[in-house]
Amino acid sequence: MKIEPIPLYKRRNPSLGRYTGTRKDWRIAWSRARSGVKAGIKPDPKDTGLLWKASLIAAHDAGMIDELSLPVASRLEAMQMVNEILSKREATQ
Repeated sequence: MKIEPIPLYKRRNPSLGRYTGTRKDWRIAWSRARSGVKAGIKPDPKDTGLLWKASLIAAHDAGMIDELSLPVASRLEAMQMVNEILSKREATQ
């Protein structure tokens, strides 16, 4: 039995848990999140998936999240997501 290598376009890309999406989806979410931050809109917990994650990252980078106003569970989750992304960013550099 010969095992065929999986073509690059069919391989799973590294992702961050349930926040998977195509590059195009990430770019759209990131663009919307950055425009929201520029307009002074805080991340909305009602958002789901990529938009929520991108909003958290953009707001954290801009320093607009008042960490004391958020519940502890949300702060911990946001901190873990940001740290995971930053560690992946550092690993690729």
